[in-house]
Amino acid sequence: MNRLLETKKAQITLFVVVAILIVASAAFVFYLRGKPSQLPSDLKPVETSFLECINSIAEEGARITSEQGGYIELPAIEEGSSFMPLQSQLNFFGVNIPYWFYLSGSNVYKKQVPTIEMMQTGISKYISDNIESCNFDNFIASGYSIKKETLEKVTVMIYDDMMAVDVLYPITIGLGDVKRRVAEHSLRVNSELGSLYQISKKIFDTEQEKLFLEDYTKDIIVLNAPTTGAVVSCAPRVWITDKVEEDVKNALQNNLLSLKIKGTYYRLANDENKYFVTDIGQSVDRQVRFFYSPLFPTKFEVAPSDEGLMKAMPVGTQTGLGILGFCYVPYHFVYSLTYPALVQIYGKDDSIFQFPVMVVIDRNVPRQATPTETPSQEVAELCKTKLEEVTVYTFDNYGKALEADVKYKCLSTICDVGSTKIENDEAVLTDNFPQCINGFVMASANGYATTKQELSTNEPSIVNLKLKKFYTLKVNSFKSSFSLGKDETLLLNLKSNEYSTSLVYPSQNEVKLSEGIYDVEAYLFSNGNIALKSENTTKCIKVPQSGIFGFFGLEREECYNINIPEQTLTQIVAGGGKTKLDVNEDELKKSSSIKISVPVFNKPTTIEGIQDNYNLIEVSSININLE
Repeated sequence: MNRLLETKKAQITLFVVVAILIVASAAFVFYLRGKPSQLPSDLKPVETSFLECINSIAEEGARITSEQGGYIELPAIEEGSSFMPLQSQLNFFGVNIPYWFYLSGSNVYKKQVPTIEMMQTGISKYISDNIESCNFDNFIASGYSIKKETLEKVTVMIYDDMMAVDVLYPITIGLGDVKRRVAEHSLRVNSELGSLYQISKKIFDTEQEKLFLEDYTKDIIVLNAPTTGAVVSCAPRVWITDKVEEDVKNALQNNLLSLKIKGTYYRLANDENKYFVTDIGQSVDRQVRFFYSPLFPTKFEVAPSDEGLMKAMPVGTQTGLGILGFCYVPYHFVYSLTYPALVQIYGKDDSIFQFPVMVVIDRNVPRQATPTETPSQEVAELCKTKLEEVTVYTFDNYGKALEADVKYKCLSTICDVGSTKIENDEAVLTDNFPQCINGFVMASANGYATTKQELSTNEPSIVNLKLKKFYTLKVNSFKSSFSLGKDETLLLNLKSNEYSTSLVYPSQNEVKLSEGIYDVEAYLFSNGNIALKSENTTKCIKVPQSGIFGFFGLEREECYNINIPEQTLTQIVAGGGKTKLDVNEDELKKSSSIKISVPVFNKPTTIEGIQDNYNLIEVSSININLE
């Protein structure tokens, strides 16, 4: 029994030894196949030159990858729309860089963040596509024989501070009677691509979680644009929308450059500057820069605004409000801002990794940290159901076909319908419209005033819409027969049934008008420093009597003690008036300017005098002529 057991143990031991020998032999064979043969010294220059060429291609691939946000071959560009005119890639001085986060033209949040594996694949392909540029012409001319076979495979592995590149490309090198076949070419390429990418990804993830760029942007708007507030003044406050946009863009450019990621690459001048530092959960030892240029495509909207102006009218100038004893101008503006912020991380070897993200402020509120592919705004329910067919024709003032965008408005909801297209000398659109009673069909075209027509869409209809062309006129303004002084400003409002516009002269010296009948009102303001002393006064007003006597209209006098604070007025209403302007397209076509002359009033020295001047504007006439 024991002998049988010992025999079986011996057999098992023999099988184990044989198995080990087989595995070892196989491993040795693979080792020999993978280990490059030792080249004779005469042949080494060829392999060294080839490795240097591969190294240069790999470095170039890493550079392109870094500068293009992790991509060598860019994904397809997603075009913007009228809602979001920004594309899915940022053009930065001729280099297209895919956004890592963006809001698409269809109003959907999207990400396109590359992975390490994607970058490795991209650089491998780049080496494969360009390796034939490595030629051996100089060696062949010196007497070497070089035979290249087929490129089989390129493998790239990205590490923090280097890339491992392995190229399987058999080449036979000969010189005289000596020949060697070299199949594998391996090298290590110095590159900070891996470490720069990891920092970039950490910054991106922190932005998606904390939205620190949106928070900074909100503060920049509050500090550099009118948002909500009130000022003591008896004159309207007027801001030029383009100037406010310019101020916000310049502030973004300057302030984003001040942002820092917590690390060792900077020193703060004082503790207050900690406001500009964001912690991403690790200390960063590479320079990080956040960059924005006013030349970047940017969506800027502010409401309320009217034809390029943001206006806030004073309270206290109206008849009967003298009891207030002072004037003030309240204002509240809402901003929507979408812009690209380019994040750049600099390596110790002067390399740079950069990627852009869209920063989104929607109606003064930073976007929420939402998952991608989530619509930020839904289509109104009314616009989803279109039942009745309507045919719309659009043409200009002379009856010539004019292509236009068509919308339908029902109460406060506006639905996009489509655009008229020219067919057989007619611009026409036939489509189903949402059902609505007493809605409006609207048509708009570039360079023309939007026109509308009331239409109930409870049955098929045909609508003809005439669009009136805009003409730009130079503005010449006068007070009586004298030119405005350096310290004077004219606020001009023009309003017709279909179009309204405003301007502040001389800051704005052009106005766009289309054919129509306009109500025109002008306010002349003069700069000054009128100091109104504080005073205690008594104001008495008539109020209804209480009880049954008030029911029959009997009144009694009530008096109040009013404490009027000391105040200094820097803009005083000095003239103005109203009129009507009836102008047709032929007159606009022949004219190049519009001349406005306004009456001048006495300069007031009290609140009551200011209110009297506002009352005079209501009954005074201005002269306005086209020239």
